[in-house]
Amino acid sequence: MPAQPSPAAPAPVTAAAEASFAGEWDFRADAGKGIIGGTLRFRPVPGGLAGVYVGSRGNATELSNLRAAGGRISFDLVTPTAVWHLQGTLTGDRIEGTFPTAERTIPWTAARKPAP
Repeated sequence: MPAQPSPAAPAPVTAAAEASFAGEWDFRADAGKGIIGGTLRFRPVPGGLAGVYVGSRGNATELSNLRAAGGRISFDLVTPTAVWHLQGTLTGDRIEGTFPTAERTIPWTAARKPAP
């Protein structure tokens, strides 16, 4: 019996997603007690996507557990007092998502910054 050709491996979904999220994003979240603002920076790296959150005072925090597939992204932002798990969906040049806190779920948005 002749050997059956092996089916072609599916194209990695994450490669396109990583390219879609690469760049700088203007981050905003309404925490109820004021707006949290900063910049999200995503960049492709071998085997995935890396990112950093830069706060309004310039403090940078590496993102952990960063995953992107299709138009969805999730990552953890580890602060001295909490670990925030953010999830979002990409539509055009905007990401909309949420993250839970002890009190409630907070909505967040990020708008792509123009390339310099």
